[in-house]
Amino acid sequence: MFSFILKVKIGLALLVSITSCALQSDFPVSDYQNQLSYPEQTEELFFLEQNDSENPLFGTQLTYQSKFYELDLFTVFIYPVRHLDWQDPLPVLMDEASMAFQSLDEYIQENNYQSRSLEDIEQLNWQLSGKPVQGVRGVSRVHLHDELYMHNYSYFFIEQDKVIRISANMKFAEQLPPPDEFVQGLLIKLNVPQESPYMAQLRASLKTQN
Repeated sequence: MFSFILKVKIGLALLVSITSCALQSDFPVSDYQNQLSYPEQTEELFFLEQNDSENPLFGTQLTYQSKFYELDLFTVFIYPVRHLDWQDPLPVLMDEASMAFQSLDEYIQENNYQSRSLEDIEQLNWQLSGKPVQGVRGVSRVHLHDELYMHNYSYFFIEQDKVIRISANMKFAEQLPPPDEFVQGLLIKLNVPQESPYMAQLRASLKTQN
């Protein structure tokens, strides 16, 4: 079982522009320590740790462990949307999924695992506490070595101006349903900070340039 840190790829022209402006901004960034609320535990998971990135474009990372299988870790990545417009969230979420799968392929190569086969990408339309939630779920089969393999589940959502990505890895998961209930238990109690002055200023400057 393994977990990998999301390597935020600067693959979009917008993100390149944001990055070039980022070092020039003195505006306050999102305070993930004090303005992010998340559950200490759910029915299936309990919280382990939080790690903030020094780069505000990369946000923060929460790690949870299964109450039933200690090797099953759920990692929650929260970071700003890399688009100026996300009223239609699906294209943004598909971009995020594409970059996450690319990062997974790089991780597989770096660790000399055999390969990855993408099995399914599915759009999600949930009702959580009476609130509609739209997202994307990607499932990959990761071949480690010999006959050892695991399934990687990656979920993508948008709240406020933040992407929420939840990743989990499970061995021999063919007979198990996707861990949707685990993810839903996290989402119900997760509230992200509002758009920061930092990101608002960057996005405004890019709109002006365009």
